[in-house]
Amino acid sequence: MEFLIRTNTDFSNRYIRFLKWKSYLLLQKFEQILYLNVYISSEGSNLPLYKVVLKIGVPGDDLILIQKDHNLATLFKKCAADMERYLRKNKEKNIDRKRSVYRKKFLMARK
Repeated sequence: MEFLIRTNTDFSNRYIRFLKWKSYLLLQKFEQILYLNVYISSEGSNLPLYKVVLKIGVPGDDLILIQKDHNLATLFKKCAADMERYLRKNKEKNIDRKRSVYRKKFLMARK
């Protein structure tokens, strides 16, 4: 899995390590992540609003997740939860597609 990070703000490296750790756990669980691009930006100076855009490469269409928050810790936790939810949803869609293909083949064979 390729992991790319682009940022225009300074913050602790532990948030990136947390996101990497979660993405590798999800890779082991779902086995469908090809790459992960993370774009991090901040707006404002006194109380910055952080914005994270995740582009997750999976078979089929890529998943793009966007989160905004003032606190980096909660922001990356939300991102990890969203990644898991969308990967689970994508996995179920792929399973349903496989079942429909097998069902069509089965029905064709019966005729």
